[in-house]
This record gives sequence, structure tokens and C-alpha cells, in this order.
Amino acid sequence: MTRYTFMNTTRKLNPMNKRILLALSLMCAVFLGNAQGGDQSIEYHLGFNLMPNFSGDLVSFGLIQVKDGKVVGSTPLSREKFVQYAGGIKMNPANPELENLFIKYEVDSCWINYDADYYEYGKKVYVSHDCYGLDNLWKIRYKKHPYEHGAFGWSNGDYSFDGKQAAFLKKFYNVQSQAEYFYGENAFKLLKDMADEEWFDFYQAGDLTWGTEGATAPSDKEDSEESEDSEDNEE
Repeated sequence: MTRYTFMNTTRKLNPMNKRILLALSLMCAVFLGNAQGGDQSIEYHLGFNLMPNFSGDLVSFGLIQVKDGKVVGSTPLSREKFVQYAGGIKMNPANPELENLFIKYEVDSCWINYDADYYEYGKKVYVSHDCYGLDNLWKIRYKKHPYEHGAFGWSNGDYSFDGKQAAFLKKFYNVQSQAEYFYGENAFKLLKDMADEEWFDFYQAGDLTWGTEGATAPSDKEDSEESEDSEDNEE
């Protein structure tokens, strides 16, 4: 029969080592206490901004940390990881319930593709995604795509939106510069709104009547004015 003997190492510690061990224990307790308190006070959201990243993409995605309504940090995410987090595919602090946030916020321009063989049996196995809303985000900042010939955006400036467009983004999504993050509900609201055929018309004109009852798209207003002028000239 094998016997195991456990040594009581505490008795062998000299007084100095005991004091060091006690001090380290207290420091760890304080650190863990502060960390837990910090976690409770910080909210996590999924978001993106209009800044290029090291991979060459014109949009940067991230896990955004918010405290008292202000962004205090961010962890970079790939577009793929952003979609998986938002689609409820992978566990993350911004979507702990694993909801499909695209469905929750009625973003029809983004959907998840599941493996058909597994889906038939009620299992959702992620394969890929399609999202022309994410594809078009660069257009908010640029008039022309920086390195794709023939691709045009909705901005009034070559490399940044103008003051009216900044006011538009501030009013509806609480963002007024390309470095600021669209995050949380505002990020998904933007993706939803962009699917409206008239949205970019209001954005390009910086028309703050977007979404109000009876609002007329700027291009429709111009067509109406031109029609009236033509009728006046005929008379």
C-alpha cells in the first residue's frame, strides 16, 4: 500500500517570508476587488469607426468599453469576429445572451449563413455571412474609394464628411468624426437606416428631417422645384 506524505510548508517559512507572503496575498485581494468593481461599472458594446486599420480595410471594428456614457477603451476585432459576436455565434461580453443582434435591431442587410446539413436538424453551425451594410460603411467618409477605381461614396469631402453631414451623424447616431465609434444600438440603427433607399440622399444633403413624418428626400424636392420652374417657363 502506497502512502503519501504531505509536508506542512508553512512551518518552514521564516518570519520574513511569512510577512512577504501575507503582503502578496493582501495585494492580490485588493487587485481582484478593484478588478471586479471595474468590470461591474464598464459596459461592453460592439461597434466600428471609419478609420483604416493595419489590414488595409477602411473600417475598424471593435469591442467597445463604455463607462458613464463615454468610451474608455476598445479591443480591435476583425470584421469576421464582429459578425460572429453580433450574430450570437461566439460568446462575448457585449452579447452574453448570444442573441442575433442583426435580427433584434431589424438589420435586413446582414444575415448569417449556416451549414444546411446541420440546420436541417435544428443545429446552427456558422459558415459565413453577407452584409452589404458593412460593405458600404466606407461611403460615409469618402467621396471616392481611396484605391478602387470607379467606386463612389456619399461624402461631400474627399476624405471626410462635411459639417452638415457631421451634424446629421451626431443627431441620429451620436458620432461626429471618423475616429468616433458607432457602438451599441446606434451602430445597428445606422446599418438598418442605410438599407433605406432614401437614407443616403438625406445624409449627403445633411438634411436633419430624416425619419420625420412627411419628410421629403432632398432629390425629390429638387425634382419638384425643377418641374415647377419648367411649368412656369412654359406659361
